[in-house]
Parts: sequence; structure tokens; C-alpha cells
Amino acid sequence: MDYPKEAFEEVFSTQEALDELLKTEADLHVFTVGGFVAVHTCYGDICKIVCAIMNYASLMELVCDQWDLTGLHRISYESQAKKLRQIADKLQKCIGYDYEKALRKCMKQKKKSTRDDGVGEEALVMASRSKSQLEESK
Repeated sequence: MDYPKEAFEEVFSTQEALDELLKTEADLHVFTVGGFVAVHTCYGDICKIVCAIMNYASLMELVCDQWDLTGLHRISYESQAKKLRQIADKLQKCIGYDYEKALRKCMKQKKKSTRDDGVGEEALVMASRSKSQLEESK
């Protein structure tokens, strides 16, 4: 299907409209041997499907090197990964989603929020002092 920019640009330009779109459920029509089948889904579900497909394709490419795959086995994994990326690209274009952009944003936020959530040195010192004081008072 061809989605003209003029018809959909306004929908994606405002955050409120996008928030509503994320909640909106829609039917995804799939052609099967028995005819068309409608799958009731929403934008967020399709985003998750795109992410899962892209992550799986990346894993398939990664194991080619890690497992030292060669010949037909390697070609099979690489061609499957390529086809999966094509499927994910088709889905993300239909809904106006950009996996790479979302991944960059996620990585940026992950770097920003990295902090040591473990027990700090001060807490260990305080616990040790409390234990020493408790033993001395006996």
C-alpha cells in the first residue's frame, strides 16, 4: 500500500496524536491460502514485533562468527537474517517506526542512567561500625 506523506504527516507531527495512535487497535489483514485473515493488533505490538525480528537477525549474524560457521550453513544464516530485516523494514515503514533511531535513543538513555546501584563503601563502613558498637556494648 502507498501511504502519501500529506495524508499521514499531520498524525505523526503531534505528540497527542501519536499517543492516541499507540493506544489505538487496528486490524492487520493477512492473505492466506484460505483468504484474508484479520489480526487485531496495535502500533505498540507491531513495534515489539519489529524489535524482536531485528534482534533475532542480529543474533543470527553474530553466531556466524562466534560459531565459525562456513559454507552453506553460514550462507543460510546470513540469508535468513537478511530476509528477516526486510520483513522488519516493511513493517516499520508501514507504521512509521524507526528501529535504529529507537535503539540509539535507548542506548543514549542507558548511558545516562548508569550508576552504581550496589552497596556503597559508606554503607559497609557504617554497618561495620554498628556491629563493632553493638559488640562493645555487651
